[in-house]
Amino acid sequence: MIKGSSSWLKKTKSIVLLGLETAGKTTLVNGWARGITSRTTTTIGLDIEHVEVGNEIFNLIDLGGQEAFRVTLWKTYAQMAQAILFVFDITDSQRTKEAVKWFWQVEEWVQSGIPIMFCANKIDLKKEKGGDKDAMSLEEIIKTFDLQRFGSELEAEHSFRIFETSALTGENIDKAMEWIFNRLQKKTTAPDVRKLVIGDSTGKIICDIAFADEVELGNDDFEIKNIIKMNIDIAERHDTIQFFESADSVIILVSRDKHLCVVSAPKKAEYNSLRIVAETILSLFLTQQYEFTYEENMFKELLLGFFSKPTV
Repeated sequence: MIKGSSSWLKKTKSIVLLGLETAGKTTLVNGWARGITSRTTTTIGLDIEHVEVGNEIFNLIDLGGQEAFRVTLWKTYAQMAQAILFVFDITDSQRTKEAVKWFWQVEEWVQSGIPIMFCANKIDLKKEKGGDKDAMSLEEIIKTFDLQRFGSELEAEHSFRIFETSALTGENIDKAMEWIFNRLQKKTTAPDVRKLVIGDSTGKIICDIAFADEVELGNDDFEIKNIIKMNIDIAERHDTIQFFESADSVIILVSRDKHLCVVSAPKKAEYNSLRIVAETILSLFLTQQYEFTYEENMFKELLLGFFSKPTV
């Protein structure tokens, strides 16, 4: 297992760590990925760690837990995550209601089928373990967070597991990380995206990103422009999903709320995977538009981080 750090996302699967500030997210990442087990300072914004497990690289995205970041960053990254790791401080009884609220908000944001792992953290502080703090038991946590729902109506939506952990001592961290990596390694890889265009019902192109060079793109630009022209009137009146095949690629169009998202991929791409990619990107774009947080360069950089082919 090779572990290292970098400054931005790689084209690979991403595990997003969420939880209120001081829950222990950064200590967990540093202890597992870097072998640093001392207490850490609060994360401001986000930190990203790249780790290699079983010849596959993953992004560990540690988001700040302060309210300012919960209302700005969390939704964006939860929607793009391939797995969620939610960390809760079992000694922080005064903010339990706040943690419960945000846990279920995250569950609403993530895509169907995304694994969710709940870490009941800081078990080293329990009095029976020699600590000096009152802490919630596992049974109390399951009842308070209503986690039994994952065994009933949410069973088909997500793989779910709860672990009692200590990010500081490392107790159960390896088991927890093994579980979440195993779930991701069993999931199919997203298709290689070649081209993405987002426009509105007037025909205005708002976002245009190429994930491949001109030779590989072939006729994608021409095909996508024609598809947008043909569907402007439809997008004005209806939400729709359409699938096209060209000589060089497969192309999917998703329209919603008077906007169109057109994505092309190699001929071998599987329809449902490409549909999920297009719907996720359009949802992310529309959310940022409605919340007035859309910034073109940041949006492009985020998507390029996920879908661009790594350079050799």
